[in-house]
Amino acid sequence: MKKKNYLKLIKRNLPIFVTGTLLLTVFIIIIGISQTRRSESPDLTAIRETDVIAPHTYLKGVPNAPLVLVMFSDYTSKSELDYYGAMLSLYQDYRSHLSIAIRPYTSEPNAILVAKAAQVAGEQGRFWDYLDEIFSWKLERIPNKSDLILIADVLGLDEEKFSADMEDSKFDAVIEADISNAENLGITYTPAFFLNGEELDITDPEHLERLIKEEVLEAGFTERRRTSPILEDFDDENDLEPKERELTPIQKERQQEIYEIVFTEFGEWEKGHLNPVKGQRVRWVNSSLEAIILRPLDKGYENLNDDVPIEPGEYFEYTFPTGGPFRFLEANSRKWGMITIEW
Repeated sequence: MKKKNYLKLIKRNLPIFVTGTLLLTVFIIIIGISQTRRSESPDLTAIRETDVIAPHTYLKGVPNAPLVLVMFSDYTSKSELDYYGAMLSLYQDYRSHLSIAIRPYTSEPNAILVAKAAQVAGEQGRFWDYLDEIFSWKLERIPNKSDLILIADVLGLDEEKFSADMEDSKFDAVIEADISNAENLGITYTPAFFLNGEELDITDPEHLERLIKEEVLEAGFTERRRTSPILEDFDDENDLEPKERELTPIQKERQQEIYEIVFTEFGEWEKGHLNPVKGQRVRWVNSSLEAIILRPLDKGYENLNDDVPIEPGEYFEYTFPTGGPFRFLEANSRKWGMITIEW
């Protein structure tokens, strides 16, 4: 009698038993898969051959800007400084329309180390600040490992974490993936530029600026949405301006010093390895034998829009109230330079 009752019970609840068994099987499969998935971050498998922006790429700009400009760089070439300055200037002028990104493409071991250091700095939210320092370096030589740690210290980064991350192979894999991605895109030289995924044929920095300015006029007709980039400098999608960070103790010390940029007797601009900071006096010194004309190329700073004549042995000073790139030209010789004011 009891046996028959058990059989009836099983028969009546057979659908429940079957469903439960299937759910348990699916659950076990999911657990098994999750245990075998890689936990490395970022996810390098997400990079496709045709991707111009990878999941780990640091973008500077407003979310969903109509235009996205990507520069592939070797991070250390002196000739690329002009292009980097032009890209930053475009961002300053059109930040509500334009986002920018930079990715490495190089075979030079020390340059790869520089690219890795920038990516590591990004872990502490200072990717672009670190790049500004790299590109403002007087590139008579490629910065070595000690230089890279010094830059991290100047920016107030957690030096212990920075040094540990520099030894982490995860970041080597990131740079290797970027370089491989560049090769798959057909890049054979730097700098190479892509606008909204299309490669640009750029002849010089001025050409880049003209082209982007033309595109900005049509940006409303070519709006596109990006997929999960790392948005640095913005709290959320409603922010339109980058956050202004409090100066680090080291930056506050530097703020009390005079930052000198010297026009030498050989007709070249020379400056220190580091950048000036917001509120620091910047002094342009004429050490040549002829009068020079300092011409601001980035307008918008009060009382710093017109040509400034500087006699031999004399200087001109200006205190920048805010941060960002500033390009200038010696009008007679057409020699130009750039600084990026930290803020």
